[in-house]
Amino acid sequence: MNAKNKLGWAPEEDPIVRMILDGEASSASEAEARYLDSHIEEIVELVNSPMPEEEFRAHPLIMMLFAHGSREWDESLA
Repeated sequence: MNAKNKLGWAPEEDPIVRMILDGEASSASEAEARYLDSHIEEIVELVNSPMPEEEFRAHPLIMMLFAHGSREWDESLA
């Protein structure tokens, strides 16, 4: 059984997990910030697009942007 079937996702598919495992970030919050910063042009394009609100909010980058910051609180619980 591969990791994706067992865990529901494979680490190489999640850029945040990949950044942490590769040592590019020391926390999920830092990895998210770096990932969002590196995709700012795409985020701006999405914001300026005529995409329907529901589709916009469902885009992975936008979902991460809206959720960013809540992980810091989550990490403090660990």
